[in-house]
Amino acid sequence: MRKTQETGAPKRNRHGDRSVPPPLAFDINALPDSALLTRRDVAAHGRWAVATVEKWAQQPNHPLKWFAVHGGFMRTTVGDLRKFLASGKPRARPSPRAAPTEPPASPRQLKPRKTSRRRAAAKPAADAALQEA
Repeated sequence: MRKTQETGAPKRNRHGDRSVPPPLAFDINALPDSALLTRRDVAAHGRWAVATVEKWAQQPNHPLKWFAVHGGFMRTTVGDLRKFLASGKPRARPSPRAAPTEPPASPRQLKPRKTSRRRAAAKPAADAALQEA
């Protein structure tokens, strides 16, 4: 048994907070541009998972800028969030895999057809009967 299970402490979640928080209880448009927001506030406003916003905060070239306040807590401003949303940059998608230059002529070229042993054994006998006829 693991030590964490013996002491009753919860097992560590290595995946982060994947949940999408409920909508904000306040109107973000009523706040000044200098108001500070937490990662959870940003996730709730954009309806993104908290883990997604945490990933963005780790990327130095992401358009949504983060800074540390006293105590090491990460915050962004309402003005930065508005700029990010107004930029309308699409999410980066992985590049598609290299597609074949020519599509196959028939579906059989994709995957060879498997024949059963019974058919494979009967086929030479049928070919011989056709050649005799």
